[in-house]
Amino acid sequence: MATDSVSIFSEGTYEEQTQELVNYLARRLPETDRPAFIRPFQDALKSAGDEENHEQRRVVLSLVLEQVTGLGDGNEREIEGFFNLLFSHFILYFPPTPDNEPRYTSLLKVISGQVSLEHLAVQLRILSNLFNAIPRQSHLRLQVAKAILQATSSGEGLAVLQLSNLNVEQWISEWDTTPEEKSQFLKLLSDAYLQLEKRDEAYGLSLRHLQILPSSSPNAQSAAIATVSSALQNPATFNFDPLFKIDSVVQLKDHPILALLRIFLTGDISDYTKFESSHSAFLEESQLSQDVLRRKIRLLTIASLASHHIGGEVAYSEIASAIDVPEESVEKWLIDVIRTGLISGKISQPKRTLRITRSTTRSFERFEWEALEKRLLVWKSSLAGVLDVVNNAGTTHGASATIQAPAAPAPSTVQPQPQTTTVA
Repeated sequence: MATDSVSIFSEGTYEEQTQELVNYLARRLPETDRPAFIRPFQDALKSAGDEENHEQRRVVLSLVLEQVTGLGDGNEREIEGFFNLLFSHFILYFPPTPDNEPRYTSLLKVISGQVSLEHLAVQLRILSNLFNAIPRQSHLRLQVAKAILQATSSGEGLAVLQLSNLNVEQWISEWDTTPEEKSQFLKLLSDAYLQLEKRDEAYGLSLRHLQILPSSSPNAQSAAIATVSSALQNPATFNFDPLFKIDSVVQLKDHPILALLRIFLTGDISDYTKFESSHSAFLEESQLSQDVLRRKIRLLTIASLASHHIGGEVAYSEIASAIDVPEESVEKWLIDVIRTGLISGKISQPKRTLRITRSTTRSFERFEWEALEKRLLVWKSSLAGVLDVVNNAGTTHGASATIQAPAAPAPSTVQPQPQTTTVA
């Protein structure tokens, strides 16, 4: 099975390498006690020298593993060298199969159980080496990855794993484990990013966690509520359509959080104000910041208004009315919404208008399909005019070829679709 590393044994026979492991373990003992500690291993090694005596070598390695109770006494280079040699023998004689899982679990507890700032760096390197040595499809990789994240809460674990969205997706597709276990790992990753105050990464992983978690899981409802709350609270999250494609979210139909989410998908500030007045206790209990929610729904309301006027201008007074703020504060809101990337446009202070060049469509319904059809027809007409000019110029200069405008579909070919899709 494929791994991300290759085991390279140090020079020496099997007996010499095993003796090296035992000598390292004996360092923690007083000099006078070391011979008695080493002697049983030497006796066991006498019958394990033959390469064909695989079972006896497993017995010897089991004796060594029983004595691994920590990182040992040595500098970082010695500690890492000891565990690299140990892993090489461990994976050879105890392959990462379900039958050997208890041995891997015990070793992981030993390595990650003593977290100290002094040895944190080498501890994470050791776990990373084990992660890369285990076959990619093995579910034990998941256990090691969790141990790396749990070994520290300060972000070093994320750095060791060298995470990217591509890596995470590849891992969870390769691991031979249940959807629940995969979703738990994604939740652990999300929490780690949240501790680093990287809210965008945390929300993305939380969303992926919810997508993988079966809706029949007993944790599905609480996970759905938590993910929706995270989306609403994250100041940078404005695309809520993916949440409505997750069964566990749709199943919250009787929960106030789903009604609130619908407002942020298609509603406006007036809809939110009504919800806020009738669900104040729920908002307080859910610890949802009303200031954050009001800001987001106002920005989304501006985006919806702008999507109806692409290529045109909207007066400050109309924007002020739409988001329920004084007209003198509109410019501040326009700067904010442009910074978020929801719209693009040019503010005219003398005219007190906003010329809109682009706007994010919150949901793609009948009105949006009809608007798209109109824009395509305008584009077709403009392109036909350009081609006429090119053809006339060619005729004037004696050109024999004529450029034909591409046949455009009839307007009726753009049909409203029943599904709702967000266009970012």
